[in-house]
Amino acid sequence: MATILVVEDEPAIREVTAMLLGRCGFVVHTAARPEGALTVIGRHPVDIVLTEIILHGYCDGCDLAWLLRRIGWSGGFIFTSGDPDAVERARRMQACAPILSKPYGRQTLLCAIDQLNGMRAGPRAALPRSPSRVRLSA
Repeated sequence: MATILVVEDEPAIREVTAMLLGRCGFVVHTAARPEGALTVIGRHPVDIVLTEIILHGYCDGCDLAWLLRRIGWSGGFIFTSGDPDAVERARRMQACAPILSKPYGRQTLLCAIDQLNGMRAGPRAALPRSPSRVRLSA
């Protein structure tokens, strides 16, 4: 079963999503911020990053995807948001990734994971476009 990293700054959503995925048999790690996601990926094998688009920290979910691709991580992404503008931005930048509008249910999430697994069976997705506000610091 796949290992999924849930990156969500709302604790209740993060916990419920992790619990749901765990009950479906996935290995789940969580992070509240992009910085935490980078730490988790540095310490654990992760197949899929399920990330909120709008996150607090030095970058958002689209920026996180760009950074991970730049450092050579080859896993898949699923983006989520309750903000229609953020969903549209992600669609423009991440055409190869499933994007879920909140609220979403268990079946929708599992279908997105299946969809992503089907996408990943084909050629590797191109590097996402450069983000608008990523700052790399030492």
